[in-house]
Amino acid sequence: MHYQFWVTFLALFFLIAFCESKYGMLRDASTASRKAYSWSRVQLAWWSLIILSSFIAILWQHGSAPTLNTSTVILLGISGTTICTARIIDVQEELCRDFAFPVLQ
Repeated sequence: MHYQFWVTFLALFFLIAFCESKYGMLRDASTASRKAYSWSRVQLAWWSLIILSSFIAILWQHGSAPTLNTSTVILLGISGTTICTARIIDVQEELCRDFAFPVLQ
């Protein structure tokens, strides 16, 4: 039976849901009153959830840590790069907005 995966998956899912409700972990870093979801953050959370659930389930079932496949590390790297790129774009937009229209006094 593969209950180890589903127990781990649900535990991590509820941890992500808790962090989202308390800290807005999956939302954009904008100044809007209702912040939109950041697809790059959701993507990283999703891949991390799947990979960590699988890793912990295998560790739990066999008692030894599995080796991570190259494609798994590449998926996490792509998601991490997407988050960094999205944040750079957000900061650049904030800077352009702040300096493009100075307040007239």
